[in-house]
Amino acid sequence: MLLYNQATMNTSTRGRQLHNQAEEVREKEQNFIKALQLLDEATVAYINDKDYLGASEAQASRFITLNHLFDQTRDQAYSLLAMSSAKVAIEMAEASGIKEALALPYLNLAKAYEDRGEYTQAVPLYQKAWGAITTNPPATHNRPAVKADMLVHKSFSEYMAGDKIALTQLTQAIEELKNADEPTYTKDVWLSGAYMRMAKALGKSNPETKTYLDLAKAVIDGNPDLKLRLGQWEKLAKELL
Repeated sequence: MLLYNQATMNTSTRGRQLHNQAEEVREKEQNFIKALQLLDEATVAYINDKDYLGASEAQASRFITLNHLFDQTRDQAYSLLAMSSAKVAIEMAEASGIKEALALPYLNLAKAYEDRGEYTQAVPLYQKAWGAITTNPPATHNRPAVKADMLVHKSFSEYMAGDKIALTQLTQAIEELKNADEPTYTKDVWLSGAYMRMAKALGKSNPETKTYLDLAKAVIDGNPDLKLRLGQWEKLAKELL
């Protein structure tokens, strides 16, 4: 059953405002509880205004927030809730009948499997996300850097699942991110994450691993707002060095 059967998409100004506040609170203040509260309010506003694309994106944002809570506490309940939010985002996007709504929900569920190390589960979802964003990109995310970041995740998971050719694509995606015209905070989050994925793909025995970890750390050190990324880097460095 379709949630929405008109040819055009509604936009909720209130929903987007609350959504943006939630992401700022999550990333800059690391106040995950407040972020979840704001996302609940944003979801209600989106649905009231029949902005189902926004509602789906809000569930994707819940996934990210709950994942941070899992990283912070290591409580598996948060991981389960994060996975549930990612799946709900896909269900809402598919039920909306809006093709532009599909890319990000597929991306986030793929990330959930990637975070669990379940790369063979992540790959087909990344491929669906890639197909969606290249054929029916959402207007708010139709930028080269968004596609480059997605390609980083897709290539990394493909490599970890056994496709060794994907490492070349990962390198190319990193170069695209380096040259992307994107707000500083967003670019720094994506680029540091890309360097860290390359380091993880290369593994302990490769002498280039430290080079990529150092590149990631240089980005992180240059932006004091990347507090969450710093914690993730420290954890990965302990694993690889």
